[in-house]
Amino acid sequence: MDKDFYSSGELASLVGLSVRTIRYYDNIGLLPSSERTVAGHRRYGAADLVRLEQIIIYKKLNFSLKDIQKLLLVNPENQDILASLDQQQYLLAEQMEELHNAHLGIELMKKRLLGGQALSFANLLRAFQLLPKSSIFKQAPTYLSPQQREKWGQVFSDNHLVTDFYHDWKEAIMEALFLQAQGLAANSPEAQEMASHWWAALERFSAGLPAGLGQEIADLNLEAELTQNQADLILAKDYLEEALNIYLEGR
Repeated sequence: MDKDFYSSGELASLVGLSVRTIRYYDNIGLLPSSERTVAGHRRYGAADLVRLEQIIIYKKLNFSLKDIQKLLLVNPENQDILASLDQQQYLLAEQMEELHNAHLGIELMKKRLLGGQALSFANLLRAFQLLPKSSIFKQAPTYLSPQQREKWGQVFSDNHLVTDFYHDWKEAIMEALFLQAQGLAANSPEAQEMASHWWAALERFSAGLPAGLGQEIADLNLEAELTQNQADLILAKDYLEEALNIYLEGR
């Protein structure tokens, strides 16, 4: 459709929104109409359509309407937008980690219920508290020296590789705490199953890395810097390491 002006209904149809939403954006100053007819009907121009398309994109990126208002004031090529996108990316990463933690908690609870075990909400709370803060991806680089960031930049720039490994680690460390709290030995079938999964995760992460790099990253002990529960983290890590050593000896 190529025309000078659009009614609220026409604009809404073009982008798949309701007329009510278009009017709301107008009323709050996010999408002010270019003009009004004698009868008071809103009319929007081509520039308004472009502005609305930007609003929709920012909404899909989970920006608030207040933040979108600010973003619309700057040039799309402006560094301010890049900074806002970086900040939003970190915020979304935190929200994704919180959802992942919740998903892990559900899996732990279901596993024990299906196994006929009594739920321990105290242990579940301990497991959540030993996890690093959800802002780990924003905070972790601050613990690296400039030399370390340069050396490991390629590894950490592969966000999927790092995120997948971190999720594997969270699953293993929470499971380890639960098994240890249940009094199960590191050579128990449950602990050895956990160790098997953890070894597979380690192999996936280390595949293709320069020799020794994986160990150097592990030696940073970043999780200890960011956790809320140092004592339980040490217990879980020791249990996981013991179970893994037994697993590897038996291979």
